[in-house]
Amino acid sequence: MNKKVLKITFCGVMAAMAIALEKVTALPITNSIKITFYGLPLIVVGILYGFKIGFITGLVSGTVLQLTSQYAISVSSPFWALAPIMWGLVPGLVFKPLCKVNKYLAYGIAVFAASVAANLANTLAMYIDCLFVADSWYTTAAILLDWPGRIVTMLVTFIPYLLISFIVCDRLKKIYFFEDESNKPSDMCEEENKNETDSLSSFSLNREKDDLICYDSIKSAMIDAMDSLSAKYNNSSNTNCLETGFPTLDFDNGNLIVLAARKSLGKTAFSLSLIKKLAVDKKVPVGYINTGTIDNVTIGNKLISLASGVAYPKIRSGMLKMTDLKKIQETAASLYEAPIYTAINPNCDFSEFVLSA
Repeated sequence: MNKKVLKITFCGVMAAMAIALEKVTALPITNSIKITFYGLPLIVVGILYGFKIGFITGLVSGTVLQLTSQYAISVSSPFWALAPIMWGLVPGLVFKPLCKVNKYLAYGIAVFAASVAANLANTLAMYIDCLFVADSWYTTAAILLDWPGRIVTMLVTFIPYLLISFIVCDRLKKIYFFEDESNKPSDMCEEENKNETDSLSSFSLNREKDDLICYDSIKSAMIDAMDSLSAKYNNSSNTNCLETGFPTLDFDNGNLIVLAARKSLGKTAFSLSLIKKLAVDKKVPVGYINTGTIDNVTIGNKLISLASGVAYPKIRSGMLKMTDLKKIQETAASLYEAPIYTAINPNCDFSEFVLSA
């Protein structure tokens, strides 16, 4: 599942959670004062994903709350939907810029600003309801008298809002589908990223002028390429190409060639055939690093088999004819003088392999 789908799913769950919290946990004190926690999921969305997604999530929550309200749809209904929008929009606007200064300050101001904005939005909705809705629960006097109580309620709920928002966002931002380059808190707040940036900057600034990359004309590369091609074409003695008998595996100018396969597919036998071609036939010095998978006796027997033409099972079992034995003796004598050098280095890694070579 890709990140976009996960984000949409998460925001949908947060919107549903906001609606459920408003329906279930709202604690009314007076007609215009109640303690609610439906803004928490919307704050989380705004902080994690920014003001655009926070706005959309708040709009969805506010719209559904009004459509499912026990009161009839009226001219004030769009204004009642403003508070959920503020819960998602304001944290997204405030958090990112302030987080560059201080993460904890950013959380505090984002939650407080969202609380104030939602409170003002609800006050506006009450006033619109008072002016344009018949038989409204609200009057201008009640709204003004309850205003201090609404402020106290906002301050009381600010602490749990702040603590829960911080804990939830700090945990959720570590999940991979919250790693958004434009809005993720870790991009703005984590000291590890700042340290990495500082170290890269210091590395670039501390480089000496002599270490800077020097650019050269392509002319020199073309000259070298044509000289190499001419030497190969004329079969010059100065060519560095080593023919292995397998054109695609010919060594040219010290190139590294890696042969890889599963166990028991003939890697060792093939390597020994290359050694025979280079060291025995062409008298080119060859080094063989034995990683301990086979012993030196086995290596010697396989080389003798390759060079003499006597089947390896015969050499291994010792069931040889006199003609076979004579071939083996002659081959062993030539291999004895061949420029082949072996080293045993069990379980070596690549750096040890290079040192051994």
